[in-house]
Amino acid sequence: IQVDDTSSVVANDEDFVPFLADAKYFQIHSLYEVDDTQVCLQPRSKQQGSTIVVRPYLNDSSRNLQWWTVDDFGQFRNKADSDLCMTKAPESKLKLKQCLERALTTKVATSSFIYSYFTNQIHFAGNPLRIVTVPNNLEDSAIVRLGPNTENSI
Repeated sequence: IQVDDTSSVVANDEDFVPFLADAKYFQIHSLYEVDDTQVCLQPRSKQQGSTIVVRPYLNDSSRNLQWWTVDDFGQFRNKADSDLCMTKAPESKLKLKQCLERALTTKVATSSFIYSYFTNQIHFAGNPLRIVTVPNNLEDSAIVRLGPNTENSI
């Protein structure tokens, strides 16, 4: 996890597994390189309905599209517009949609995700067997999808 420099990271052992202390924003890096490139999740644009894709990692907190935060419902909110969240869409795609508020808790499952520290994977809360996966190469439109547990998971 790459944390915005306005936040703090505390290492809890010598392997540097970061523990986020008062962290607000982070990048979602793939553990696997795509076309020999380290990649991060980001929407194509900061517009509602934008597809979540992978793009080359940029160590720059001003690149708001690559930075995320998680709310109390497990919704990944994008730094470019914190009212927009990563959401499950048709065809197992992920899109940027309006975040759901407390009054709509029955619908939260479409935009709630769970990060597993044990597997380093992001699971869809509506079906934890579905995880966030990345394409094999950057030429396949780089669309991020929900899929079964594979070697291309985040």
